Amino acid sequence: MPHPLFPLRPGMGWRIPTGCLHSFFTEAESLDVIAWRPDSDFGPTDDSHPMVSRTFVNGVSASEMPEIQTQGEIE
Repeated sequence: MPHPLFPLRPGMGWRIPTGCLHSFFTEAESLDVIAWRPDSDFGPTDDSHPMVSRTFVNGVSASEMPEIQTQGEIE
């Protein structure tokens, strides 16, 4: 079953419910996403971040899956 597409616009906000599959695609332009995780209980670092440690893929924390993590410097 294909996932529905929702066009994003500058300044738009949205919520992704717990457990929902999601991804972002762009064609010619980059996409900056500012994520807010209300379950964050500490200040993130490059090596320890709730967007990674509290994201699960098939029941496994993304912190244990380096192959899906962004690598290197982001400009």
